[in-house]
This record gives sequence, structure tokens and C-alpha cells, in this order.
Amino acid sequence: MKTIWRISVFLLLTLLTQVGGFIYLLCLPVFHRIDKKQRNNYTRGGLKLAFFLIVYISLSLLVVPTIAGLFGRVPLPVSSSGNIRPNSLMTCLMNRHYVRKELLNVLNRASAEIKLPIYYLDASFPFINGFPLLPHWSHNDGKKLDLTYYYSDKMHPGELQGSPSWMGYGFCEEPKPGEEDMPCDCARKGFHQYSMLRPLVPASLHEKYEVNTAATERLIRTLASDPSVSMIFIEPHLKQRWKLSDVNKIKFHGCHAVRHDDHVHVQIR
Repeated sequence: MKTIWRISVFLLLTLLTQVGGFIYLLCLPVFHRIDKKQRNNYTRGGLKLAFFLIVYISLSLLVVPTIAGLFGRVPLPVSSSGNIRPNSLMTCLMNRHYVRKELLNVLNRASAEIKLPIYYLDASFPFINGFPLLPHWSHNDGKKLDLTYYYSDKMHPGELQGSPSWMGYGFCEEPKPGEEDMPCDCARKGFHQYSMLRPLVPASLHEKYEVNTAATERLIRTLASDPSVSMIFIEPHLKQRWKLSDVNKIKFHGCHAVRHDDHVHVQIR
């Protein structure tokens, strides 16, 4: 049972953070010593967790970025006050914020042009092209990145922020009557994962927050005008609603993915 447990933990940490499973293996000798010295199960568990988190965070901050450079990737900024900001610090703690340097340059150019900070969601892991960043289909080479729309608190409409969703995804801008309804079409075709994140976000958020259309449209147009950008994904009904039909780089991502009326997917050549 102990072997099965360790294999399960290794696989889970690897799938979630890429490096967590390897760090867990490095910690096993210390875990063994803790088991020998501590009789209380809660104490043992607490000491193991604390030691793992210290090692994991230290290596993620000090070692992983350097090694990632050998794979042509750099971490996105983790500060909440810079031009490029994580929507949630958890993205960085899970090492899901690595991109090619050119993609970071695209973001910096866009932020400087629109004079607004850009809030990012999932990018890629630090190492190895083709390593999956679940649940995404294509975030495996440092060339793809999800960005939040701009949102305003309805009580303070002039103040912009990233997604109010606890996970950054799922705060969906639903199709209106007369607009192309891909969520409905994809569900009818059997792609039930298409809207799987939507139920995880409280509907009450829509009573407090709304998308700032002008700022979001400006961000999308600025990204699309950059020669390094090859493709952008948003839902077809928003491309129609926001009058972006002239932006040829905006494509439909397909029913096999998840809906994109809660974030912008941008990728470089």
C-alpha cells in the first residue's frame, strides 16, 4: 500500500506541476527519517508536508527558472503590481507560467500600447515540448497563453481587474438570442466538456462584475496586430458582439476544447 501511495502521489504531483513528483522523490529519505523519529501520525504528516513545501517552493523559485532557460522558456512575472500579472498566484506556485521569451515580449509590447496591466492564466510548464498541461490540449511548448478579459466591479466601473473567478476560468459571457451559440451546438454534438468549468463559478458573480468590453477589445486588437502572434481564440458570438470580424487571426478552437467566452487564448508562431 505504501508503494501504491507513493506512486500515486508522484503521478499526481507530476501531472499538476511537472516538477512536483521529482521533488517528492528527493524528499523521501527525509520522510523516512521523520517516520522513524515521530510516533504521532498528525505530527509526521505535518512535518512531511512542511518539509516538502519548503523544498518545492525553494527549488521552484531558485532552480527551475534557470533550468527552464535551457529549454527556451522563461517564467512570467509573479508580481501583482507589474505590467504582466498572474490572475492567481497559484498558477505560479504550480509552475504553469512558463513561456517562450518572444511571447513575453509580445505581452510587454501590448501592455505598453494599451497602457494597462495584462492578467494571465495558464501558460506552459517549464520543461519538455509535448509535456501536457492538463486540462489543455495545446499548452505544451511555451507558445500558448491564456489571458483574462478585463472586468469591472459594477459599483466601481472605472476600475479594471482580471477575472473575478476563483480559478480564472468559468466566468462566461453567454450567447444572446440571435448570436452564434457554440456552447449549445457543441453540447448537442456530445462534447459535454465544453462548458464543464462554468458550473464551478457562482452565478452571483455576474450581479457584481461585468466585462469591460472596450478594454478587452483593445487588448485583442493589439495582440492581433503583433507580427509574432499567429492565432487568437475567443467564442464566435463574442467576435460578432465585439465587432472583431475583421480580425483574421481570431479563430474558432473547436468543440473538442472548452469554451472561450471567459478568457483569451493567444499563441505565437
